[in-house]
Amino acid sequence: MMNNLFMKGELLQVHTKNSEVIEGRFYAINSDKSRISLYDIKEELQGIKLDGVCHYYNTEIQNIVKLKDKELPKHLKISQKECEDIIKLSKKFIFINQIDNNFHDALDDLNHYSYVGLSTDGADMGRKCKMPFLVMSTPQQIYIFDIQVMQYHAFDAGLKQLLESETPKKIVHNCRKISDCLFHKHNVKLNSVFDTQVKVQTIFLCYNLMKLYLYKSIIAGCRLDYS
Repeated sequence: MMNNLFMKGELLQVHTKNSEVIEGRFYAINSDKSRISLYDIKEELQGIKLDGVCHYYNTEIQNIVKLKDKELPKHLKISQKECEDIIKLSKKFIFINQIDNNFHDALDDLNHYSYVGLSTDGADMGRKCKMPFLVMSTPQQIYIFDIQVMQYHAFDAGLKQLLESETPKKIVHNCRKISDCLFHKHNVKLNSVFDTQVKVQTIFLCYNLMKLYLYKSIIAGCRLDYS
């Protein structure tokens, strides 16, 4: 079951030998394929939601099932060409593990844009661990900074200034733990952030408030009709 290929973010359902059913999104599999890691986890039987990344071992897993995500509304879908362009871009990354011309060229490129993408792998524990990699991207290029190798030198050489500046704006999904890790482990105060997770929650909140307003309006209208 661990031999299956999963994409990061793919919705999975894990059935354990103790008859537990766990639903979550794929995060990683370790090198010997004995452990799978999930996030956005929901335990079906107890109805419990868990934060962060959780690990499940081959010895406790009976089966893993791929689930289909709910159908996206048309305005949220991307075309096949857009999808192919994103995949091509994801393979065209520049890996940086020393303070050299490539490092400074990357910062210059990032600073030319009004917004950049920001992500990381390994900062999900917030202040509990240091950040191994920092990923920043423009619409045309992805840069992976090896923080584990460069340590504080990377931030002193310009990353700190970039992350703390008003421009470019950093587009992040759920910046809470990334920001926590940067501040407590690397002395960087992340600034000028557009958090897509917060935006989604705001949209749903506005949508639900609008439904509530319409519902109250209908009830008020009914009272007038029958009073």
